[in-house]
Amino acid sequence: MRRDCAELSPRKGYGWTFEKRLVVQAPQANRSRLNLFGAVSPLTGEVIEMTSGESKASAFTRFLSKIACAHPRKRVWRYLDNLPMHHSHKVKRFLKKHANIRFKSLPRYSPELNPREYWHGFLRKKLLNNTLFNSLDELTGAIHSFTRRVPRAVIKNICSLKPIYALTT
Repeated sequence: MRRDCAELSPRKGYGWTFEKRLVVQAPQANRSRLNLFGAVSPLTGEVIEMTSGESKASAFTRFLSKIACAHPRKRVWRYLDNLPMHHSHKVKRFLKKHANIRFKSLPRYSPELNPREYWHGFLRKKLLNNTLFNSLDELTGAIHSFTRRVPRAVIKNICSLKPIYALTT
């Protein structure tokens, strides 16, 4: 299961008693979902996120233009997993127009090398688990407000490059 979306229904959580682990079952009333695009800089703690309900390739190019606007004169390296939308015709056309944005693919089946996965796990654990949202707008607002509240120092700690260095040495 991909972890790049958020749903209105709460996810099940866990609790502990002195004797055993409790599993909290969450009702699955609404199956609406929201695609979540994001980029994390582990060096500065900057997070750029965008939520969308439209098709993934179109939304991904809008997200890339958001990155291009945030860093207009800098060369931006975006490390990506190998999802098909990252290689779509729309994305290739976008990259031809924006020479400052470059892609580097991560090895297949290696989410531990992607700092974004660590940030997404933190977001799920602290915000999305066992929380019921009444609408996609409420969910979008909660994600963006949570991202703004987390200090950059915490983001740098969560998305540290130390695990990647450990794997490469």
